[in-house]
Amino acid sequence: MRVIALHGFDSTGSDLAEQLRPLSSALGWQLTCPDGPVVLPSGRHAWFRAVEPGPTYVGAMQSVAALDALVERTTGRVDAALGFSQGATMLNIWQARSQLPSHRRWRLPIHLAPPFPVRDAALQAPVRDAFSLVAFARDDPCLEHAPGTLAPFEARHRLVVFDGAGHRPPLDAPPALVAAIREGASRRFFAFDMDGVIVDSARECGITAWRGCVGLIAGADGTPPSEAAVADFCRVRPLLEHGFEALVLWWRLQRESVADMLGAGADAAARMVRAREAMGESVDELKARFKAARDAWIASDEPGWFAANGFYAPVVECLGTLVARRAEVYVVTTKSKEFARRLLDKVGLGAIDDAHLFGLSAKTKAEILGDIAHGAQAQLGGGTCVFVEDRVETLHNVAARARCATELVLAGHGYNTESDKRQAVDAGYTLCLTADELAAHILGM
Repeated sequence: MRVIALHGFDSTGSDLAEQLRPLSSALGWQLTCPDGPVVLPSGRHAWFRAVEPGPTYVGAMQSVAALDALVERTTGRVDAALGFSQGATMLNIWQARSQLPSHRRWRLPIHLAPPFPVRDAALQAPVRDAFSLVAFARDDPCLEHAPGTLAPFEARHRLVVFDGAGHRPPLDAPPALVAAIREGASRRFFAFDMDGVIVDSARECGITAWRGCVGLIAGADGTPPSEAAVADFCRVRPLLEHGFEALVLWWRLQRESVADMLGAGADAAARMVRAREAMGESVDELKARFKAARDAWIASDEPGWFAANGFYAPVVECLGTLVARRAEVYVVTTKSKEFARRLLDKVGLGAIDDAHLFGLSAKTKAEILGDIAHGAQAQLGGGTCVFVEDRVETLHNVAARARCATELVLAGHGYNTESDKRQAVDAGYTLCLTADELAAHILGM
């Protein structure tokens, strides 16, 4: 385990490294203990100075930047970040203010101190999604400065109280603390996108959208499109982010070649917006057309609608295995929850709980993953969110905005291009080229 440890006020990284020697040895840590950037008159270090009135934590944001830079200089990722005393408060601030992408964040925050509040109002950014393992000595005198009751805190975090007196790290390696750290750093919970990861819905999406284009484009008269037209639609499917945009793709296919559409590069999203505006239909109108067409198809021929969806068998089997192992499995999709539920049930994944299925929402996937992490980490005692998605832009958004540690995986068998795959590798995400490779990667964790 790679661990960054933050010392207390008027101390040094080498002091803390020596204090943590028993714990580090028991857990096999690769320990990095930097000095806080604030140099005190004693010549020792701190992460910030608390200046009254307020107080204002002078130097705290300088410390956040220094710690981010330290992580960026490491190869791979940090498994845990630990803070003792003022270092624990600094860890709270770092969790809330770090600019690190989610896949470079530490899997487990460890606070070796009672839960102190951040008293600088300007730094009290919400850390609701930042689960922590909190450990302290039973007779730590600083407990009197902690909240009056630890019950609300314990409901969201993992508390370990070890025997001893004084405000200090443990002098040995308490078994309960060692076990909690091992479990928290190794546990994972899984979130899967649906289209392009579990389901090959390109054909169904294209036929549904064609049915919804009656009156919008030439040739759309309620009869199915030709197989050649469906094949063209499937080729440009990687350009689609939202279901209603399938109607826009049909409109564009009557005006642009497949090669031109796929060659748009960085201008692809803007071209989609311009095409939608040229159609003269609002987003809400296109959504209504798309939903009405799908509803009508299911009502008249549900077996035919279901048959138009393909499934990636290795991924379906992988999900079934995870559920059988009692792993925490979530599905996060831009499909409506109703249609997603139908598809999961029909393919034998009805055991995925309704509360673990997130359909079309006003929230972004990054926000949804934060909500998932908040509950799953408290339940599991830690853990990292493994998120599988076929759109590299979505992974970029999650990396930038999710407030939880993630392992980001691009499903190369889905709706993405060679450029997308190169971007994923360059960004440090895991790339699984085939459904078989993805299943083996997930089940091998």
